[in-house]
Amino acid sequence: MSHFKLLKEIEYLYEDDDVIAVSKPSGLLSIADRFKKLSNLKEVLLEKCEEIFTVHHLDKETSGVMIFAKNEPSQKFLNKQFSNQEVEKIFWAFVQNVPEIDSGIIEVPILNDIRKSGRMHISKDGKPAKTKFKIVKNYGKISLLAFAPISNRTHQIRLHSKYIGCPLLIDSIYAKKDFFFLSEIKRKYKTADFEEEKPFIKRLTLHARSLTIKLPNGDTKTIEAKLPKDLNALKKQLDKILA
Repeated sequence: MSHFKLLKEIEYLYEDDDVIAVSKPSGLLSIADRFKKLSNLKEVLLEKCEEIFTVHHLDKETSGVMIFAKNEPSQKFLNKQFSNQEVEKIFWAFVQNVPEIDSGIIEVPILNDIRKSGRMHISKDGKPAKTKFKIVKNYGKISLLAFAPISNRTHQIRLHSKYIGCPLLIDSIYAKKDFFFLSEIKRKYKTADFEEEKPFIKRLTLHARSLTIKLPNGDTKTIEAKLPKDLNALKKQLDKILA
């Protein structure tokens, strides 16, 4: 997809002289990949802004709030907050099963999996990792959870949700599940004659819902990204069928 088209499709959440915040689409890299020449959000935003400086990132398949600095002093100001774990980040995740408790804290270390590139795993030898969680909606077989990561480890929410018995509804790495079909929850689901059921959704079911941060202008602001169309459609179906 061209940068011009992406610029038009990206939802802009906040902008001033120092920062710009947008809702990153699922499937778009946050920043350039060292090994693959693929479009990325930072590169796209450079078509709009003279300069863009990275302060954090989201996994390619994760959607939601991302904030960039527009000058070096602002980058340093924001980076310090991320480094000191002063930024409040809330993620929404559609997961399998329902936690045993309505809310709690997951505190288990995470280590790079040297056996499998691009993967992490829970290990006592890993770096400390801490995540708060609570149930947003209980659907019985599925739940919508809110996660607030305190630390910032790779794949932290994906691993911690699995640790409490609730892997993401779709996660090809940690849940070994690439698709979600309506027939999984809808009784007597039927397709047209001779048609094979198509996946209702086929992306990581994780969304960066909000980010609360102090801006260089002195204001403390909560920036929110609503659920994208695909995850919102999933929620509506769950509300209709299982609520």
